[in-house]
Amino acid sequence: MTNSSQEQAIKSDLGLVELPEMTFPDNTVTITNGTITISFSGYDAIKGFSLDPPDLKVAAAAEWEQGNNNQIEQMRLNNVLTSEVEQFDWTYATTFRGKFEGSEVLPSETPIDFNRLRVPDPILFQEEVFLFEDELADNGVAILDVKLRVMPECYFVLMRYGLRVDGVIYRIKDTRICHVYSEDCVKIEYRSQEGAFADVERIIKQNEELLGNLNNFNYVSMNIPITECETYKMNI
Repeated sequence: MTNSSQEQAIKSDLGLVELPEMTFPDNTVTITNGTITISFSGYDAIKGFSLDPPDLKVAAAAEWEQGNNNQIEQMRLNNVLTSEVEQFDWTYATTFRGKFEGSEVLPSETPIDFNRLRVPDPILFQEEVFLFEDELADNGVAILDVKLRVMPECYFVLMRYGLRVDGVIYRIKDTRICHVYSEDCVKIEYRSQEGAFADVERIIKQNEELLGNLNNFNYVSMNIPITECETYKMNI
C-alpha cells in the first residue's frame, strides 16, 4: 500500500486530486503464454483514472431525480464530496483493461465458454490481488482486484472493477481472460454492467439469507443488466 510520500508523488505525476484509501500501485499480476504477456498492475489502473466528474447523474437519471439527491447531499455533508473532489471521478473508474503484449488483440465472435469453467475441476493454483479500494466514507465502495485460477486444462483471469454507491447505483466492469490449453488462442471478454441500487436491494430483501449480498459483486453481477460486452482473442 502507498505511503504518504509515494501517494504525493503519484498525484503529482498523474495530476490527480485524490487516490483511493487503499492503493497498491506495486501489485502486479503477469501471465506469460508462449510469446504473449498479459499483465495487470495497480499503477496502470491508477493511470486510467478520469480527471472529469463521474456521469452517475446521467446514467441513473430517473432514480436520481426522484430521490437520490438526498444521498448525494449527505455525501457532501460527510465531506465525501467536496467542490474540489467533485471535479474528478470520485468513483475511481479506470479505463485500464489490462496490458496485452506479444500478439495482436483481434475481434472475435467466439465467446469464453463459461459452462466449461463451471464444471468442477481441480484447482492447481488460485490467487486474488487487490489493486485499489475505497469505501467512499461508508457510503459505498469502489474496488479493483484481479483473480486468477489455474486448472489442469485451462486458466481463467478476472479483473473486476466494482462500484456501489449506497442508495444510488451499482457498476461492474470486467476484463475476463481464458485460455484452454488445447486451443491456439487466448480469449478475452470486456463486460460492463449497471443497475439501480434499489433494484438489487429489493431482490435481496425478499430473502433474509441474501442480506449480506449487497456487498457481494458476484451476486450483484447476476442481478443487474449487461450494458456492453466485447469479445476478442490473441493468437498464440
